Amino acid sequence: TTKNVLGSLLSSAQSRTVTPKHVIEATSRYYDISTKDILGQSRKKELVKPRQIIMYIMREEINTSFPTIGQELGGRDHTTAMHACNKISKEVQENERLKQEIDSIKQFLYNNL
Repeated sequence: TTKNVLGSLLSSAQSRTVTPKHVIEATSRYYDISTKDILGQSRKKELVKPRQIIMYIMREEINTSFPTIGQELGGRDHTTAMHACNKISKEVQENERLKQEIDSIKQFLYNNL
């Protein structure tokens, strides 16, 4: 009985694996920005922060490599992803509002798989 219960839980968890596209979609919905804008080359402040948050979540939640993060976000360089992850990681420790935003995005992400 235990094997059946655990087996069904594991198979349902595996079928609901978070992908980089899920992270991009969840974050763009949260900030009400189109995925086209997120993936674009614009450096507007209202796009840069959500983009950096996407990079941070991709790295922290699904352990995506820096080169893959850059590629998923419009062909950016891996050093851009590294900078974004470091920056957001530091800001989360100092800024409770940002931490709550990221937690809300994660909750939205996992509830809508």
